[in-house]
Amino acid sequence: MPLYITRFRVELQVSCELLEPFQEAKTMNRMKDVLMLYDKPTLLGVHTATSSLASLVIAMGLIHNFISVQKAVEAADLETEYQTRKWGTVEWSHPIARTNTMAQVAAAILFIKHYRADG
Repeated sequence: MPLYITRFRVELQVSCELLEPFQEAKTMNRMKDVLMLYDKPTLLGVHTATSSLASLVIAMGLIHNFISVQKAVEAADLETEYQTRKWGTVEWSHPIARTNTMAQVAAAILFIKHYRADG
């Protein structure tokens, strides 16, 4: 999570447990301030990427060119990968879901980058 330390000046707490870790108020406030810097169209792209990846942390890494779309989708899909290795896969389900997620995330990032370049 070097991006969060260097770019956003926060340290995120991580956990290997079922429950999410407690984030300090200063971390939450700083990330709120970062998001408030975006205009509404950019926030739409951030929302789409975050929803598709189920992670603001991964989405922000992607938005700020820290990781690629493929790596972002792989990171977001770790739980599915674990369950697939353990229990197997529905022959057609997982590849279609992954491709769909990759398309949604790529579209969100292209929208953000294009909008910000034109703005």
